[in-house]
Amino acid sequence: MPARPLRILLDFLTYDGIPPTNNPVDETRSLRRVEESTVSDAVRYQTQIAAPTTAQVVPLAGAACEYLAIYCDQPVSINLNGDSTAIALTPQTAGCMCPVFYLRGNITSLTITNSGSLAANVDIRSVQV
Repeated sequence: MPARPLRILLDFLTYDGIPPTNNPVDETRSLRRVEESTVSDAVRYQTQIAAPTTAQVVPLAGAACEYLAIYCDQPVSINLNGDSTAIALTPQTAGCMCPVFYLRGNITSLTITNSGSLAANVDIRSVQV
């Protein structure tokens, strides 16, 4: 498969005024952009993880990915690269899909566990460079 470009934008905006305002003077903003020009594969895996589910294997873009982003609507936990230490991921508001995890590094495997009483909708994006 031919190489393709990748662009990841992280845009953070909040207002620090007391009381809270929408005045541009009170704005705190951070915009970061990551660009890669040699992406060999990208996979978006959307699924529902039934409750309870333990260590469900998640397909990744390749044997060694370099970017991973996870969105979910219920608390879940993940294990990366066969590590036995679980990482808890909790959305700000249960039932509302939101970003809960972002990593740039060497990712060789991913499992997800849903110990809750409700099914969790997850949206996982992995990129192999």
